[in-house]
Amino acid sequence: MPTWMFWDYKPNDNVIRAWLDTLPKQAKQKFNNGLLHLAALPLGSWQRPIVDTLTDECAGLFEIRVRLGRVRYRLLRYNDGRPAQATRLHGFTTPNDKVDPTQCQEAYRRRDHLEQNPEERRVLHDYG
Repeated sequence: MPTWMFWDYKPNDNVIRAWLDTLPKQAKQKFNNGLLHLAALPLGSWQRPIVDTLTDECAGLFEIRVRLGRVRYRLLRYNDGRPAQATRLHGFTTPNDKVDPTQCQEAYRRRDHLEQNPEERRVLHDYG
């Protein structure tokens, strides 16, 4: 039984699922396999290279990381206070290991929007 539940941000449609569907099949599979692995572990055992805690302009956000060739794919998420639940807010690619603060700003904007009505603006992650 999974320890964690993963949610996707959906203002109207599931933007996380839509973003994942644009990725190469291997990258999407790596994300889903990583999430299934993480879901079975307690938070304290989550480690790089799959996840990382962000700091500075991105404090309060966490990233789930996948690399395919030279492209790095990132999903920014936050823990919304519910036990063992995380909501993925924003996906993007980057050519290096740095997270551009503008990506975090988009995640913060989505987090603030989500918190106004979490039951309508998030959906359980679909691993399909």
